[in-house]
Amino acid sequence: GRLRVALGALAAGGLLLAALAAIPVRMEPNAAKWHHDRARALVLSGRPDEALAELEAALAIDPERYEARLTLANVLLESGRAAEAEAAYRRVLERRPREHAALNNLGALLARTGRLEEARACFERALELDPSPGSVHLNLGRVLEGLGDAAGAAEHYRRALELIEGGPARAEARRALRRLEKVPGGDDDAEPRR
Repeated sequence: GRLRVALGALAAGGLLLAALAAIPVRMEPNAAKWHHDRARALVLSGRPDEALAELEAALAIDPERYEARLTLANVLLESGRAAEAEAAYRRVLERRPREHAALNNLGALLARTGRLEEARACFERALELDPSPGSVHLNLGRVLEGLGDAAGAAEHYRRALELIEGGPARAEARRALRRLEKVPGGDDDAEPRR
């Protein structure tokens, strides 16, 4: 009896799958995503000019595609086109004011151009949204140090050291904290006072 029930359930399941498979599914290609993905691959292969053309194509198809606009801003910045990159970051933030990457990257651009108070506001907003990225703490530490707030800078360098596991960013935070605390040079791996 149980075998008959099991076989009946299996047959019913098979009929259901066959019926579902017969339903036509129409998938529309997403050309904007295709252009964006192609642009990211071009960036990785060191071809930023071609990437910019693909990003423009993606945005022509879907002007509100924030991922493409964010990638566009990043590529423009790396290509030395800071004013255009700033406009692109701000456009992302108009639509998505909580976009963490755009806040951090815009802050970095503003800091590079000497607009430290504006950069500070971007980094502080990014940390309000997500306090965990060590890179943002490092960026804010740099800006605060540039503004003459050694205590605030040291606080963010310490936080960066807690969050960044290794590499050049961690070494930079370590050196900056030692410098602010007036700790002599020595080994780059030595930890500053806590």
